[in-house]
Amino acid sequence: MSIIRRSPPGSKVHQVSSESDISNIEPENPLNYVGRRQKKPRNEDQRKSIDDSLKDELLSMLTNWKKDQDLILSKLCSDIAELKQQNSNIQLTNIEMEKALTFISTQ
Repeated sequence: MSIIRRSPPGSKVHQVSSESDISNIEPENPLNYVGRRQKKPRNEDQRKSIDDSLKDELLSMLTNWKKDQDLILSKLCSDIAELKQQNSNIQLTNIEMEKALTFISTQ
């Protein structure tokens, strides 16, 4: 006698675990067929500390750079003022020399 092995008879009603009308699903009810992953927890304190130290370092660098630029600008301004004064003195000397030359040439 031979034994016949068969798979169990299939059910005629197929059940699905999703909603039939997706537009009517309420957002408060989580979908039972969607697996939710847990996000990796972040260490916010450490990240903020790194961000703050980076921000402080950058601010310090910019402040020092601004001080250096202010010193250079101040020196340039004083040099330009000195050159203007020298130019005025040269112009006055030139005018005096022209007057002297005209006086000599008229005699």
